[in-house]
Amino acid sequence: MNPDTGLHPRPAGPEHLAPLFPPSSIDTSYTSTLFPSRRGETLKELQDRADLFIEAWTGRVEEMGVKSVVIFAHAASVIALGRAVSNKLCFL
Repeated sequence: MNPDTGLHPRPAGPEHLAPLFPPSSIDTSYTSTLFPSRRGETLKELQDRADLFIEAWTGRVEEMGVKSVVIFAHAASVIALGRAVSNKLCFL
C-alpha cells in the first residue's frame, strides 16, 4: 500500500514481465481480465470478483484455443478461484 495515497499498487503488465521469462513465453498483447479495488476488498468482494473472473476468463482462454493454464496467486485468491470453478462445474 502506498503510504501517501492509501492505494494498493496495480500488478505489472506483461510488457514489464516479459524480460523476466524465456523469449516468447509471455504474450505482451494480453490484457488483464479484472483488477481488484486499489482500496482493498472484503472476503465477499474477493469471492464475487473470483466468480466474475471465472465467467469472463474461461471464455477468453477457450476462444484463444488455450488447453492448459497456470495461475499464480495468493492463498485467499486461490481458494476463491477454486470455489468459483467448483460452482461453475456444478451448473454445467
